[in-house]
Amino acid sequence: MQIPFLAVKLLGISFAITLYFLLGFGTAKFLEYFTGKLDFKQENDKYTWQIMVELIIRICCLGVLIYVARNVVERVPFPLDGMSGFKYGRLKELQSEFIFAIPMLQFHSNFSSKLDNLSKRLFPETRVAASSA
Repeated sequence: MQIPFLAVKLLGISFAITLYFLLGFGTAKFLEYFTGKLDFKQENDKYTWQIMVELIIRICCLGVLIYVARNVVERVPFPLDGMSGFKYGRLKELQSEFIFAIPMLQFHSNFSSKLDNLSKRLFPETRVAASSA
């Protein structure tokens, strides 16, 4: 019995997206281990430009990690490749690196806290207006 092309394609999409998510989650937890929780007392002693530079460096590193993740996901063999004429290498979802970034931003609390702290410094009136609503 042959599995229809669309079913194989949907499994291929699920496979690629799951790999991206797991790599993003694992990387976030790995980085969290080394960076630890954000020390707000130490963070509040820094100038705003220092925090911005730190975030820019982290975002550049995130770009490199996304590049590495894409290369890893493209090279992991899909078990059903070639079945029903499906070619895993032609799957457009292999270029869906943003799936890697979502858990990185969600589960790397040090990075998220640093972004939130910068946001509160740059836009203090937004925080006040939101809390009074």
